[in-house]
Amino acid sequence: MKLKFSLFVLTSVFLVITSCKKYEAGPKGDTGAAGTAGNLVTKQFSITLDSSSWSKNEFVWENEIFTEFITPTVIQKGEVKVYLSVDNQWWVLPYGKDYIFTQASMELGKIKLLNEHIHGGVPNRPETNQYRVVVMTPAD
Repeated sequence: MKLKFSLFVLTSVFLVITSCKKYEAGPKGDTGAAGTAGNLVTKQFSITLDSSSWSKNEFVWENEIFTEFITPTVIQKGEVKVYLSVDNQWWVLPYGKDYIFTQASMELGKIKLLNEHIHGGVPNRPETNQYRVVVMTPAD
């Protein structure tokens, strides 16, 4: 058994050592055609939402960010990312800490934020925080 294992190891080492080749770059190819412009137009802004700007709706806290960047085209073909600043770091929504989650949705002309307890209780009123909104619109 030891002899078979030793032969296997020696054969493996021999194959690894003898099969290695030094990398040699091939000839340089022709220059390709220039690419098209990117397919997204990005707009971004930051906003601070004061704690008092949140309103309670049954079991959740709600807030709205109004912006002309949320157009029908963005809703149909684009993308919106909302970030929350926590301890000087940006976190994309939805963001959760313990049992409290903050999430975002979009409607024409606005972004709706919800802050809720996942077990159905009413969380404390959200603190004053800074949010960053990135809106990506398809280029025409």
